[in-house]
Amino acid sequence: MKDAILMWRDTKMVVLTALIGATYAAVLIPFKVVVPLIPGFTEFRPGSVIPVVFSLMFGPAAAWGAGMGNLIGDMLGGTFGPGSGFGFVGNFLYGYVPYKVWGQMGIFSSGKEPMMRSSRQIGEYVVVAGLASGTCAIFIAWGLDMMGLVPFNALSNLIFVPNFLVGAILGPPLLAALYPRVKRWGLLYSDMGPGSGAAARRRWPLVVLLLVGMGSGYWIGNAFYFGGSGAVAGGMALALRLSPSVATMVLAAALL
Repeated sequence: MKDAILMWRDTKMVVLTALIGATYAAVLIPFKVVVPLIPGFTEFRPGSVIPVVFSLMFGPAAAWGAGMGNLIGDMLGGTFGPGSGFGFVGNFLYGYVPYKVWGQMGIFSSGKEPMMRSSRQIGEYVVVAGLASGTCAIFIAWGLDMMGLVPFNALSNLIFVPNFLVGAILGPPLLAALYPRVKRWGLLYSDMGPGSGAAARRRWPLVVLLLVGMGSGYWIGNAFYFGGSGAVAGGMALALRLSPSVATMVLAAALL
């Protein structure tokens, strides 16, 4: 995650972080009241496409912007509470994973910039959106379940499914419209950010490790409830079972 630290040396990246955070918060806040899924914890988020699309253009600025925007949204939208710290980290990962994974999936990578000009690019984007949504959902659900606030199976599914569907449907047309313009303006992270150089080698094993951590966490967390362990938050009993999966997932993301 060195690039997420180095970006603070670049004034443009700092400004982009602030703009992304403000935009994300502004889109999130109205839906906290209008379409709550679990009142006080999560809601339907059309704005969930923002971290994924902006990540592919602005790199770590989107990660910090997503984390800060979610936190501001909690504060101003009436959902700020003990779980907001996990929400910050989860949304940071949501904006961090896409640009780190793009182009690093070996034979499944399109080998092109994410302009959405081919079915292969769209397919790669859908996979990236799924990995980002799952990483965010599992981390937040793990934290809030550990605190005894919301059951993992309810929260993980109500974050992952809507975020993935919104990101997968709205993302390709938004990228097709925005990416070429941002590139012409010279505002792509690859063109200006400290530490933004392309990876010298493929890192698909780390993508596989991320998928293993995410997939095992999703399976273990949901199986805990389907196995008859109750409908309330599992607390430390589930948190300990999920910790290896969450640690694997976060480590893979950090090393990408």
